[in-house]
Amino acid sequence: MTSEDKLIIDKVNRPKWPFALLGAALCVAALGVLVWLFATPSAEEVFKDMKGKMLQVKSLTVDQSMTMAGDSTSGRISTKMYLDMTSSSELNASGDFDMSIKSDGIPLAISGDIIKVGDDVFVRYSDISSDSVDYADLFSAYDTGLSNNWIKTKSTDQLSSFATGPIDFATNIIPIPYANLTNEQRDNVLKNLNDSEMYTIEESTKVDVGGVAAYKYNLKYDRDLYEKIAAQIHDYQSYLKTSEDDDDSSEITDLTAWVDISTKRLIKVEYTGTSDEGKVVGKMEFSGYGEIQSVDEPSDYSIESELID
Repeated sequence: MTSEDKLIIDKVNRPKWPFALLGAALCVAALGVLVWLFATPSAEEVFKDMKGKMLQVKSLTVDQSMTMAGDSTSGRISTKMYLDMTSSSELNASGDFDMSIKSDGIPLAISGDIIKVGDDVFVRYSDISSDSVDYADLFSAYDTGLSNNWIKTKSTDQLSSFATGPIDFATNIIPIPYANLTNEQRDNVLKNLNDSEMYTIEESTKVDVGGVAAYKYNLKYDRDLYEKIAAQIHDYQSYLKTSEDDDDSSEITDLTAWVDISTKRLIKVEYTGTSDEGKVVGKMEFSGYGEIQSVDEPSDYSIESELID
């Protein structure tokens, strides 16, 4: 073969190399897909791991809303609260709330910001109003006297339940609980959480939540075991509340949860249920796991009695 012939053969063979490289790349890609498919944990595995992960949460933000419809009370409440649960005995929290309720025929809208540092709760109302002609002047007087001032709340305050309600809302122990426990405490709680009677996964599907791969679970849970678990957690972190603390008969009857497959943490929960006031429908979204935010009491505050008669 002459040198000229060899040059021609080389030119003919050269274009085959990209195809060979492409074939190799496709094989690598296919292998990657197979690894991903087989590496993705099952819905049952993710749910089991999530239970332990959610008992080691030092801080998070809970964005939740709830509507209720009853004979004497109806309305909605929404809150967004940052919870610092580093301490087992003192909760630091901050956020905002917005409520629109009708109780015994009296409509009331109330919103504002809230801070909790240890045992002290501070509230700054942004709106206190009623669209009822019979009560508009009364609540307008509250609005004029209280709004836009930081107030250190007391149990004897006329609006104390509205001031502390958003904190209670965020710290109620739900059937898929979150807390910050020691390893020993977590193991004790997990004995009940992992009881085969505690949860029934009626259906699980793989979904996308804002670009995050997740499992969606339709759940049923055992009420007696839940109350036992809630009591355990309350003993370990007293600021996390059980339904017995409020002496009510509220119960979640339908529960749906979304869990991040990668982090094994809750993304959101939706539920329907009943309370002493009637039917309840709610949603909770979780974010900011482990984030550190400064929570300090206001530098200047009053007490309610100083601002209104």
